[in-house]
Amino acid sequence: MLWSPRIWLAALLCSGSVDAGRAAELPPNADRDPVLHARLEAAYAARGAEYAPRTQLMDGAKARYVNRLIEAASPYLLQHAHNPVDWWPWGEKALAEAAARNLPIFLSVGYATCHWCHVMEEESFDNEAIAAILNKHFIAIKIDREEMPALDHIYITATQIQQGQAGWPNSVFLMPDGRPFHTGTYIPPDVFVETLELIAAAWADQAQRAQMASLSGELSDAVQRVTQLSSSQSVAVGEEVYARAAARLLDLHNALEGGFSESQQFPQEGYLLFLLDHWRRTGDDASLSVATETLYAIAAGGIHDHAGGGFHRYTIDPNWRTPHFEKMLYNQGLLARAF
Repeated sequence: MLWSPRIWLAALLCSGSVDAGRAAELPPNADRDPVLHARLEAAYAARGAEYAPRTQLMDGAKARYVNRLIEAASPYLLQHAHNPVDWWPWGEKALAEAAARNLPIFLSVGYATCHWCHVMEEESFDNEAIAAILNKHFIAIKIDREEMPALDHIYITATQIQQGQAGWPNSVFLMPDGRPFHTGTYIPPDVFVETLELIAAAWADQAQRAQMASLSGELSDAVQRVTQLSSSQSVAVGEEVYARAAARLLDLHNALEGGFSESQQFPQEGYLLFLLDHWRRTGDDASLSVATETLYAIAAGGIHDHAGGGFHRYTIDPNWRTPHFEKMLYNQGLLARAF
């Protein structure tokens, strides 16, 4: 079993290896290569007068900072081009930099319309004090999941395995070779600072670093097993496996509100389609009941946009009433099929 990330961080707190005081940090980007800085400033100027930097850190009409993402084509990466974080786009150069400087990687994966991605950007990535910690102790890499779906799949799988759930922003800490050892999603700024400092302190301790490497090996092996299984066309699964899966979903079912959660509610279209298929194949009325009760609750609730049509991605409560106002095409397609 993979070591819980919460247990691991708690162990660091108790180990005595973390200095409670924060060392003074250089201002963000203070030691940047002047040739790189000139190149990035030129790329910024080339964006033209109509270009509007997305940052709160302005000196008059000019953004105070510019990083490598200014050269990106991705709208999502460009949204982070003026963070004080010294972002790298994913690639061999970023991994080589982590190896050369012998630093862990902080990887942030998101997309342009992701609400909580923008919240974490405004709270943490556009914060000079947090950026100074990131720049000193980590190589910070940004990925647009819509540009690199294969990489997104690998790292979201790692988060799903380690945390039991996953989403975006996907916040992953990696060894310099790209293997993940600690995962999360949206992280509030105070928790994010604590996590950064814990990992930085642990990285400076050889025994703790060896523990991270061991954990990254376990997690990478687990991701490989899951991704190989999901991509295989020849795995034979018996009826007893389907029955166990259906029984597990029935256990997760919220009997009062429908769905499979006691807090936030996602439609979980895959669960619903599986239960409907299980009923079709076996005649299991309990599977049909859970699926239809959930679909009726979704149709009646606030997750369903009764005015504009379609369905929001999830609700922030268990009774499907208060939506997070974001619509995704995959939800519409899979829910249409389920209904």
